Amino acid sequence: MTDPIPPDGIVAARTLFPKSQARLRDALLSLHDRREGADALNHFLQAESLAPVTIDMKAVLRRAAAWARAV
Repeated sequence: MTDPIPPDGIVAARTLFPKSQARLRDALLSLHDRREGADALNHFLQAESLAPVTIDMKAVLRRAAAWARAV
């Protein structure tokens, strides 16, 4: 059995300052709290909200990246 396909993700450049990363993360994770944000999530991503990455998802992504580098 293979790993599950991870959900869609949004990533930021490593060069983004940590404070800016935190502000961006917090804004995206609370986007659904406002009507305009909820509408945008639904329209562009067909999603109700966004969720932070979990340790399990990070592990799946690392294995996928290692596999991609090997092929």
